[in-house]
Amino acid sequence: MMMTGKFLAIFAINYFISASANALIIESLNIDFLPEKEVVFQPIKNDTSVRQNYTVSLIQVDVPKEHGKETEIKDGEVMFSPKQLTLESGGQAGFKFYYTGPHDSKERYYRVKFTETPLQARVVMSKGQRIQSDVVVSLEAILIVRPWTRHFDYAFSNGVVSNTGNTWFKYVSSQGCSSQYNDSKYLPPGQRLEIDNYAQPARRMIIYGNKIIPLSSCP
Repeated sequence: MMMTGKFLAIFAINYFISASANALIIESLNIDFLPEKEVVFQPIKNDTSVRQNYTVSLIQVDVPKEHGKETEIKDGEVMFSPKQLTLESGGQAGFKFYYTGPHDSKERYYRVKFTETPLQARVVMSKGQRIQSDVVVSLEAILIVRPWTRHFDYAFSNGVVSNTGNTWFKYVSSQGCSSQYNDSKYLPPGQRLEIDNYAQPARRMIIYGNKIIPLSSCP
């Protein structure tokens, strides 16, 4: 006797972090887009043992956070190619993203969902019965379109880092005076970060493009 069923497994990943699911692999969940370059490429890897199909969906959000307010994207403002990909086991290709929106001083964020769907149902055994299983895996990334006219600036006082410019930067710090940087946070414009254990010695810095700005150092 064969039972048929469909199992849906969705893995949603928050923004401004670096991680991957067991099957669908992308290089970064933070897709940094300089609009003057007109296009950015996001590689996709099939880390399963079977052929998989990959699709993309997009929605604009007001802030790069899990519960950011969603709005529809204006026609043609952000596009991607191809419409879908099919990859063999271990195969790698990718999607190109194009931005044709306003050339201004505003940073924009788009939630990108990559969905991996098997081309054939996988047969598994459960309590001696054969079950057909379709496992769909999704990863959510954030596409960050930097302002056409960028202004980097920050404030740092009494253990609080603030982004006073119009484009995001990264804050990193070590645990004590270790050379390993185990804390990493992204600050979009207008956001502030209160540093935990600010009075304790640690290596702290801001990273923006090729700039490294020390905020504190160890004795």
